[in-house]
Amino acid sequence: MEETLLLIKPDGVEKKLFKLIASRIFNLKLKISQISCCQLEVEDVEFLYKGNGLMYDQYCAVESFMVSGPVIILLVTGENAVKLVKYGLVGKYDRRQGLRWEFGETPVKNVAHAPENATEALQQITYFFLTNSQSSY
Repeated sequence: MEETLLLIKPDGVEKKLFKLIASRIFNLKLKISQISCCQLEVEDVEFLYKGNGLMYDQYCAVESFMVSGPVIILLVTGENAVKLVKYGLVGKYDRRQGLRWEFGETPVKNVAHAPENATEALQQITYFFLTNSQSSY
């Protein structure tokens, strides 16, 4: 059994995509183990995106967008959860696949975030569900 994180970004929350995304998770034979709704702070965005190879202006756009509204964070479990969520569900905006292509407006406003691999998944799950003491998480 594998765990991963799926973060519905402010544009996904605004578009009310939670039910659709949950349905697609269940269709992949995965489960949602925990759900949290919160407003990200700058340090949360830094944790997710600093050092990901973004140019300064790209990072500033991501940071500004990610703190602009509430997000929904899901802990998703099941067989091959990391790969199924990242590549089967979220997809890539520039590859015309998944939620990002279907509902995203730009490479920044792209509805959802998911870790690339099991190591990132564990780090992000630990950050948002195990070690962050803020009550909103």
